[in-house]
Amino acid sequence: NKLYDSTYLKESYSYDIFRSEGVLAPQCNIGVLNWSGARMGIYTVQEPVDKLFIQRNVPQADQGGDLYKLGWTNDGATFTSTDSIGAEDEDKSKFYIYDIKTNKKTTTHQDLITMIQTLNSGSLTKARFADVVDVDNFLRFAAVSYFIGNCDDLRNNYNNCYVYFLKSSGKAIFIPYDYDRCLGVNREWNPSGHSMTQDSPYGQGNQRSPLFRYSVDNGGFYKDEYTQVLLEVAENPLLTPERFEARFNIAKALYADQVTPQRNLKNAE
Repeated sequence: NKLYDSTYLKESYSYDIFRSEGVLAPQCNIGVLNWSGARMGIYTVQEPVDKLFIQRNVPQADQGGDLYKLGWTNDGATFTSTDSIGAEDEDKSKFYIYDIKTNKKTTTHQDLITMIQTLNSGSLTKARFADVVDVDNFLRFAAVSYFIGNCDDLRNNYNNCYVYFLKSSGKAIFIPYDYDRCLGVNREWNPSGHSMTQDSPYGQGNQRSPLFRYSVDNGGFYKDEYTQVLLEVAENPLLTPERFEARFNIAKALYADQVTPQRNLKNAE
């Protein structure tokens, strides 16, 4: 719990919100970890986003596509360049912004390259945007992300997300990941100073990523449709204090007496 989420629940709860709005997200919960007979405290147990995840969650016709984890090398996943695409190799210190997780030996990365080139073509239209991005998925992904307020996500820091290209259409869908900074958790990273709570859902006018700039930001092709999705998500009962408190009380009853590790860890307090 390096970010001091006193509830231990916010990452797993955020994925529940995504799934409730039809966005793929890993299953996640908390549990007690015991190591060599010593209790190590409460840990997050999270489903990997990998080939098996895709097989479990995507229709058969769309299985077999390219899955990328989006992260940092010298820059984030702004979808403006194809210079950093490949398969990570930690032993050789090879890291990529677009880290391929499936089809490593066979992919040509063409779907990703086509998407990036289309978004930066200078002649992008609403129809061409929809040719490379699953619009319904992205609008829901962006709307839920706004309410969850992760200052370290794809919109705000260009990382912590997977992108998967549907086999039947080549269109991109987005899968959230690593949401340990959300719903008010902002330790070590809070660039806005208010955990994104005062930001507009249509951006701040400084968006580098054409994925957001041409879709849901002010002037984007899908601002009106995005507004309707925002209004829908705003009514999600999981976004009420009562629903979160009910989940918290269950976890507290199960785990409150097991939070403190039996070994000395840096943030054991």
